[in-house]
Amino acid sequence: MEKRLLLAIVISFLIIFLYQRFFLKPPEPEKLKESKLIEKIKEKKQPEIQKIKTEKETGEFIEKNVVEEKNIKEIKVETSLFSATFLNKGGVLKSLKMKKYKDEKGSNLELISQKNNDNLLPLSLKTGSSEIDKILNTSLYSPSEENITLKNGQRKDLIFYFSDGKSISGKKKYSFTGGIYTMDIENEIYINNEKKNYSIILTPRIGNPPEEDLKSHREYIVFLNLNNLKRIDTKKLKDGKLYDGYLTWAAYDSTYFTEIAIVNEQSSISIITPNSNKSNEKYLKIFKPNSIYFGPKDYDLLRSMGNQMEKVIDFGFFGIIAKILLKALKSIHSFIPNYGFSIILLTLILKVILFPLTWSSSISMAKMQKIQPKMKAIREKYRKYKTDPEQRKKMNEEIMKLYKSEGINPAGGCLPLILQIPILWGFFNLLSKSIEMRHQPFIFWIKDLSKKDPYFVTPILMGATQFILQKMTPTGGDPAQRKLMMFMPVFMTIFFLNFQSGLVLYWLTQNILQIGQQYLINKFIYKKEHGEKRIQRKKS
Repeated sequence: MEKRLLLAIVISFLIIFLYQRFFLKPPEPEKLKESKLIEKIKEKKQPEIQKIKTEKETGEFIEKNVVEEKNIKEIKVETSLFSATFLNKGGVLKSLKMKKYKDEKGSNLELISQKNNDNLLPLSLKTGSSEIDKILNTSLYSPSEENITLKNGQRKDLIFYFSDGKSISGKKKYSFTGGIYTMDIENEIYINNEKKNYSIILTPRIGNPPEEDLKSHREYIVFLNLNNLKRIDTKKLKDGKLYDGYLTWAAYDSTYFTEIAIVNEQSSISIITPNSNKSNEKYLKIFKPNSIYFGPKDYDLLRSMGNQMEKVIDFGFFGIIAKILLKALKSIHSFIPNYGFSIILLTLILKVILFPLTWSSSISMAKMQKIQPKMKAIREKYRKYKTDPEQRKKMNEEIMKLYKSEGINPAGGCLPLILQIPILWGFFNLLSKSIEMRHQPFIFWIKDLSKKDPYFVTPILMGATQFILQKMTPTGGDPAQRKLMMFMPVFMTIFFLNFQSGLVLYWLTQNILQIGQQYLINKFIYKKEHGEKRIQRKKS
């Protein structure tokens, strides 16, 4: 009995040994399990269900399941201004559609380029370690909300939690307020339980410009340090640190839309080019911003938000003129809801304001023509003394004496023309950079005042009115110069062909008004002069 019992025990152990040896895999050590998990995260092949730790607001850790990668989630944030789509993969911004601005096809404008590097979407993180960055930007996060819809004034947080179950954990918190483009950011990254500094990424091709516009599409990195503003064309930038110090804000800027990271403390900004970016476009890296503005370059809106954010709009050398004109146009547009007619009315108002100056200038020009024979006589008198400085000085003194005796200001004739230059440049910058003019129609074929006339009708009309004006304006000087001036309308027409139709409309209206003004000048000044000459000839 004892022998049989002993034999049974031996056989049982043998069976158990053989079963474990051939049918059961040995258990893996805990460390080996974790290392395999990290590798799987890196390879984007997470197991269907992992147990990770996520951090609550209180700092307490709770257990949550990681979402499967094959079920990458999109979390939508809807407000009256935009529809944002975040991904739980990396907790980044995939899409931001503007509800008040349309694209060329009439759909809500997509602000975020869909051709950006997949691993470096807006709000991606940079910590200084490429391995950690890859995990943070490509792993799945656990979102606090499925979707968010906000009415104006309502506020809500969207929080993404992450942990690799070992050494890396953290959260990305975005706070939205209905009716506001800006979102607040509060990120926390922990490596081996130590808080890690980070930067966020802003991406190029803001506003998704059409392929046909890419050649002329320009983007800038703009940053403000208290009152010191810097604007740099991205084509002139190289990878590396661009600024280190106190930073008010830094922006990725395009013609009509911008991404502004508001910091207001010590920070740094750098330029990076992802290896997979074949077009060599630059990405902006900003150290720990507090909030981000994604939206239109609306001057009044940006100004109302403080931090001198309106400075992101570059109205050029005559920026002050452009701002005054923009304010005037918006005032007119508030009761005439068509920017084309607003431009016409504003041009008329400017003409009325400048009329006294133009009138006195025309009188001055008429007097200049009247004294031309006397001027010619003085120059003839001193012709042989071209190389004698004393004689040339005497000639100039005689000419100035003649001006004084006839009551002529020799610069008076040029003043209205000089005043036209800043107004023209102000209109040019306003129409090419003001979001208020984007996609604004005038009448019939002109669907966008910020773009050229598709059929070149207004530039041709502008050239024709310029020719009429040239013919109506009395000119002195030699005949060769007069012939040369007749080519000006042709030159101006070619010059204006590709300008914004709003700018051409301004110049066309200006010409039509100038024709009317020139008619009055010819009637009341030159005809009066000619009448006096005829009376003098009869008397003699």
